[in-house]
Amino acid sequence: MPFTTVKVIEGVFSKEQKAQLIEKITEAMVEGEGMRDLTWVVIEEIKPGDWAIGGKPVFPKPKPNSLQIDEDRLTTVGISERTIATGV
Repeated sequence: MPFTTVKVIEGVFSKEQKAQLIEKITEAMVEGEGMRDLTWVVIEEIKPGDWAIGGKPVFPKPKPNSLQIDEDRLTTVGISERTIATGV
């Protein structure tokens, strides 16, 4: 049974966006396997400031119903839009 945990900063994604993430991650996990009913996806929200990259806490501005990202704020801690979208 595939079990996927996704950690995001609290308040960044709306309820609808989290539902889309769950749907897309499920699709990726079951592609070719046919294990939809056994695939689990959990989204854990981490409080702003409890998340750090390169030793610097991340405090994104919440933007309800939008995936727009404050590039200047993320650049100061060395994060790119690609990192946020893909985790890479």
